Amino acid sequence: KDKVYRAEDELLKFKQKNNVIVLDKEEESIIIAMANLNSQITDLQAKMRGIESQISILQTQLGLTLNEALAISRLSNSPKVEGILNQIKKVEKELSDRLEILQINHPQIINLKEIKSALDRQIEKEIRKVTKQKYQTVKGLLRVRNFKQNLLEKLI
Repeated sequence: KDKVYRAEDELLKFKQKNNVIVLDKEEESIIIAMANLNSQITDLQAKMRGIESQISILQTQLGLTLNEALAISRLSNSPKVEGILNQIKKVEKELSDRLEILQINHPQIINLKEIKSALDRQIEKEIRKVTKQKYQTVKGLLRVRNFKQNLLEKLI
Protein backbone atom coordinates (compact mmCIF):
# COMPACT_ATOMS: atom_id res chain seq x y z
CA LYS A 1 0.00 0.00 0.00
CA ASP A 2 2.80 2.41 0.84
CA LYS A 3 4.42 1.66 -2.51
CA VAL A 4 1.23 2.65 -4.32
CA TYR A 5 0.95 5.90 -2.36
CA ARG A 6 4.61 6.70 -2.98
CA ALA A 7 4.23 5.92 -6.69
CA GLU A 8 1.16 8.16 -6.92
CA ASP A 9 2.97 10.89 -5.02
CA GLU A 10 6.03 10.62 -7.29
CA LEU A 11 3.78 10.65 -10.34
CA LEU A 12 2.03 13.79 -9.06
CA LYS A 13 5.39 15.51 -8.39
CA PHE A 14 6.61 14.49 -11.86
CA LYS A 15 3.47 15.93 -13.47
CA GLN A 16 3.79 19.18 -11.54
CA LYS A 17 7.51 19.50 -12.25
CA ASN A 18 7.09 18.83 -15.99
CA ASN A 19 3.75 20.64 -16.39
CA VAL A 20 1.99 17.47 -17.53
CA ILE A 21 -1.73 17.92 -17.87
CA VAL A 22 -4.16 15.08 -18.26
CA LEU A 23 -7.30 16.13 -20.02
CA ASP A 24 -10.55 14.36 -19.78
CA LYS A 25 -12.50 13.65 -22.98
CA GLU A 26 -14.73 16.72 -22.71
CA GLU A 27 -11.83 19.14 -22.34
CA GLU A 28 -10.03 17.45 -25.20
CA SER A 29 -13.04 17.77 -27.50
CA ILE A 30 -13.39 21.46 -26.60
CA ILE A 31 -9.76 22.09 -27.49
CA ILE A 32 -10.18 20.25 -30.80
CA ALA A 33 -13.32 22.26 -31.57
CA MET A 34 -11.49 25.51 -30.78
CA ALA A 35 -8.63 24.52 -33.06
CA ASN A 36 -11.12 23.77 -35.86
CA LEU A 37 -12.82 27.14 -35.35
CA ASN A 38 -9.48 28.93 -35.43
CA SER A 39 -8.68 27.16 -38.69
CA GLN A 40 -12.04 28.17 -40.18
CA ILE A 41 -11.51 31.77 -39.06
CA THR A 42 -8.12 31.84 -40.75
CA ASP A 43 -9.60 30.42 -43.96
CA LEU A 44 -12.44 32.95 -43.96
CA GLN A 45 -10.03 35.82 -43.33
CA ALA A 46 -7.96 34.73 -46.32
CA LYS A 47 -11.10 34.55 -48.50
CA MET A 48 -12.18 37.97 -47.25
CA ARG A 49 -8.80 39.47 -48.17
CA GLY A 50 -9.21 37.98 -51.65
CA ILE A 51 -12.67 39.48 -52.04
CA GLU A 52 -11.47 42.85 -50.76
CA SER A 53 -8.70 42.73 -53.35
CA GLN A 54 -11.22 41.99 -56.13
CA ILE A 55 -13.43 44.85 -54.92
CA SER A 56 -10.47 47.21 -54.94
CA ILE A 57 -9.53 46.22 -58.50
CA LEU A 58 -13.11 46.63 -59.73
CA GLN A 59 -13.49 49.96 -57.94
CA THR A 60 -10.35 51.19 -59.69
CA GLN A 61 -11.66 50.00 -63.06
CA LEU A 62 -15.07 51.57 -62.46
CA GLY A 63 -13.79 54.73 -60.86
CA LEU A 64 -16.54 54.35 -58.26
CA THR A 65 -16.70 53.60 -54.58
CA LEU A 66 -18.70 50.62 -53.39
CA ASN A 67 -21.49 52.89 -52.12
CA GLU A 68 -21.68 54.68 -55.47
CA ALA A 69 -21.81 51.35 -57.30
CA LEU A 70 -24.58 50.13 -55.01
CA ALA A 71 -26.52 53.35 -55.60
CA ILE A 72 -26.27 52.92 -59.38
CA SER A 73 -27.32 49.31 -59.07
CA ARG A 74 -30.40 50.22 -57.03
CA LEU A 75 -31.30 52.92 -59.52
CA SER A 76 -30.77 50.59 -62.48
CA ASN A 77 -33.24 48.17 -60.94
CA SER A 78 -35.88 50.84 -60.45
CA PRO A 79 -38.38 50.91 -63.32
CA LYS A 80 -39.68 54.27 -62.12
CA VAL A 81 -36.20 55.85 -62.29
CA GLU A 82 -35.61 54.35 -65.74
CA GLY A 83 -38.93 55.74 -66.96
CA ILE A 84 -38.21 59.23 -65.66
CA LEU A 85 -34.72 59.16 -67.18
CA ASN A 86 -36.17 58.18 -70.54
CA GLN A 87 -38.66 61.04 -70.33
CA ILE A 88 -35.84 63.47 -69.48
CA LYS A 89 -33.82 62.28 -72.49
CA LYS A 90 -36.82 62.76 -74.80
CA VAL A 91 -37.55 66.24 -73.45
CA GLU A 92 -33.87 67.25 -73.68
CA LYS A 93 -33.71 66.02 -77.27
CA GLU A 94 -36.92 67.82 -78.19
CA LEU A 95 -35.71 70.98 -76.45
CA SER A 96 -32.43 70.81 -78.33
CA ASP A 97 -34.22 70.28 -81.65
CA ARG A 98 -36.68 73.14 -80.98
CA LEU A 99 -33.91 75.53 -79.95
CA GLU A 100 -32.43 75.16 -83.42
CA ILE A 101 -35.53 76.68 -84.98
CA LEU A 102 -37.24 78.65 -82.20
CA GLN A 103 -36.11 81.46 -79.94
CA ILE A 104 -35.52 80.88 -76.24
CA ASN A 105 -38.61 82.84 -75.19
CA HIS A 106 -40.96 80.91 -77.49
CA PRO A 107 -43.88 79.28 -75.60
CA GLN A 108 -42.87 75.77 -76.75
CA ILE A 109 -39.34 76.29 -75.39
CA ILE A 110 -40.68 77.65 -72.10
CA ASN A 111 -43.09 74.72 -71.85
CA LEU A 112 -40.33 72.15 -72.53
CA LYS A 113 -38.11 73.79 -69.90
CA GLU A 114 -40.94 73.60 -67.37
CA ILE A 115 -41.49 69.93 -68.20
CA LYS A 116 -37.79 69.25 -67.80
CA SER A 117 -37.70 71.06 -64.44
CA ALA A 118 -40.64 69.00 -63.22
CA LEU A 119 -38.95 65.79 -64.36
CA ASP A 120 -35.71 66.86 -62.65
CA ARG A 121 -37.59 67.37 -59.38
CA GLN A 122 -39.30 64.02 -59.82
CA ILE A 123 -36.03 62.16 -60.51
CA GLU A 124 -34.34 63.90 -57.56
CA LYS A 125 -37.13 62.76 -55.26
CA GLU A 126 -37.02 59.20 -56.61
CA ILE A 127 -33.21 58.99 -56.35
CA ARG A 128 -33.32 60.07 -52.71
CA LYS A 129 -36.06 57.53 -52.07
CA VAL A 130 -34.20 54.65 -53.76
CA THR A 131 -30.61 55.37 -52.70
CA LYS A 132 -30.97 57.46 -49.55
CA GLN A 133 -28.34 59.75 -51.12
CA LYS A 134 -28.42 63.31 -52.39
CA TYR A 135 -29.36 63.85 -56.01
CA GLN A 136 -26.13 65.65 -56.92
CA THR A 137 -24.07 62.71 -55.63
CA VAL A 138 -25.90 60.30 -57.90
CA LYS A 139 -26.64 62.55 -60.88
CA GLY A 140 -23.13 62.30 -62.35
CA LEU A 141 -22.99 58.59 -61.67
CA LEU A 142 -26.01 57.97 -63.86
CA ARG A 143 -24.11 59.28 -66.88
CA VAL A 144 -21.33 56.66 -66.56
CA ARG A 145 -23.73 53.86 -65.75
CA ASN A 146 -24.32 52.48 -69.23
CA PHE A 147 -20.77 51.73 -70.30
CA LYS A 148 -19.67 50.43 -66.92
CA GLN A 149 -22.63 48.14 -66.19
CA ASN A 150 -20.73 44.80 -66.61
CA LEU A 151 -17.99 45.79 -64.19
CA LEU A 152 -20.59 47.07 -61.79
CA GLU A 153 -22.39 43.73 -61.75
CA LYS A 154 -19.11 42.00 -60.84
CA LEU A 155 -18.50 44.47 -58.01
CA ILE A 156 -21.89 43.87 -56.48
